Amino acid sequence: MHAIFGYLQIGEIEKIDQAFVAPKWMAYHPHINEKRRSNKTNIIYVSRENLSWNESLPGTGRFIFNDNLVLTKKGLSRSKWDLPDCFREAKISHHNDNSWKCDYFQSVVIGQEFVIEDNDQIEEWAKNIIESGTP
Repeated sequence: MHAIFGYLQIGEIEKIDQAFVAPKWMAYHPHINEKRRSNKTNIIYVSRENLSWNESLPGTGRFIFNDNLVLTKKGLSRSKWDLPDCFREAKISHHNDNSWKCDYFQSVVIGQEFVIEDNDQIEEWAKNIIESGTP
């Protein structure tokens, strides 16, 4: 099954190239190594200290597993997701209109994070998951 593991609200975007000097806390990040530095799309997203809409929660976190975090549609293979209808009109990176089937969303086989275009309903859905899924 596929499930939501955690969240991160972006605070800073760091382009990692040969000139970038990593702070000590970032030194062991896999994107800092020399091979990655020559990749023009090498970026590290640094979280905010706290969430912009709820300062009582950190800007990044892992969830304790519960059924609300499961994306996989019950009874189907793991890449067939049961997403709320508000996702139907949104652009999702690495996907297209053919990703939507009769009663599920067909996720691409490879990927661990996807970018979803700004959508107020999806943002509210995500906020609810974060606020209800954090310890």
